[in-house]
Amino acid sequence: MSQPKIPVLLRLIYLLLKGIVLFVVRVFYGKVHILNRERLKLKGPAIIISNHPSTMLDPLNVACRANRFVHFLANASLFESRFTNWFFNTFYCIPVARQKDKTKRKINNQESFQRAYSFLKEGGCLYIAAEGISTQEHDLKPLRTGTARIALGTEERNDFSLGLQIIPVGIYYEDAQRFRARQILEVGEPILLKEYENENNKDHRRTVSLLTGVLNSQLAERMVITEGVKQDQQFRLLEEILAQEYPLNAGAHLKRSKKLAAWLRKGPSEFFQTKINALEDFLSESSIKIEALGSFTQFGLKQLLGLMLTPLGIIFNLAPTLIVWLVKRALKLYDGYTSSVYVLAGLIFFPIFYRINNVVLSRWIDVGYWWPLTWLAYLILGIISWYGLRNLISQWNRGRFRARLRASKEAREALANYLLLKEEIQNL
Repeated sequence: MSQPKIPVLLRLIYLLLKGIVLFVVRVFYGKVHILNRERLKLKGPAIIISNHPSTMLDPLNVACRANRFVHFLANASLFESRFTNWFFNTFYCIPVARQKDKTKRKINNQESFQRAYSFLKEGGCLYIAAEGISTQEHDLKPLRTGTARIALGTEERNDFSLGLQIIPVGIYYEDAQRFRARQILEVGEPILLKEYENENNKDHRRTVSLLTGVLNSQLAERMVITEGVKQDQQFRLLEEILAQEYPLNAGAHLKRSKKLAAWLRKGPSEFFQTKINALEDFLSESSIKIEALGSFTQFGLKQLLGLMLTPLGIIFNLAPTLIVWLVKRALKLYDGYTSSVYVLAGLIFFPIFYRINNVVLSRWIDVGYWWPLTWLAYLILGIISWYGLRNLISQWNRGRFRARLRASKEAREALANYLLLKEEIQNL
């Protein structure tokens, strides 16, 4: 089946933006691990859905892994001004209104659905954040019925002959808002709409509900799920213990994290719950990071070289880093936008200051046509300095904890709880 006709200029812009997204995600999160990547090599009409823990970055990060020109079902509030209405309609988005949104423009969802039907009929690929909301917790909100209605409506209008499929993608972050945090995408098996033809012919509404339930379960299987903010905080604490004591590759790490979340959902024994609470209380009262209680990490040549390069990285990257942080602070947005603001502001301010670096550097060295390499060097030095500073902070935290350990009964109890929990959860 042929794909929708997209003007050459928009195709080129899409490819440019895709390259930028891949680059900035690689810089911000480090290596993104993708399980079952081959399932994103799509043919024919398709809908990609995922959970939504990191606002703007989730749809971009998932879509740029597919081999298609992906369009997006987007929140109607983005289309309120004349400029944004033109921009998002031109650049690969279809507006959809939610009942809880109060938009200035009246959006006809039926019209939006018709656009989606036509786009998919032509063989297009559509991304939908099926929860309809972004949440930072390891959680899956009840899916909206829009994905199922669009998918079934498209096939229904074409006698279920299109071969439309839905691809569920579970997104996992160690911390969605933290620089260089691990990220894993798990791509599920395609769900074929043809299999729902008979059910849909009998009862369309029931089939919408049935398919939404299937999508919900398929996403949940590929996610780490906790129940409530308190449980999510405890999961992050225990996961950090496992990550620093028993590091694993991406697939094994995700599998272990799912088991840890299931253990917490089931409810640890009163004994272990008391130990978790006590460890949390100690860390909160002492302002000591959990890494300080972990096994000693040997300081080797790699760490030494990193520290030697750290001052250079700070010199070339401190000013734009501070400005990006100040922008985020000044905007006072919901914390879920932190990574999005960092990335967008970084795309503006880091090139400006890298250009200033080159102007200053040109007093001693003729940079000339080598400026891309100098920018890359500044960036690499910045990442090295981040790890170097993080290592220094880690050693400082360990020193603070060792000092407390000698003089504080609470610190010794916290270490005992840490070791006890480490042994318990490593065998999940």
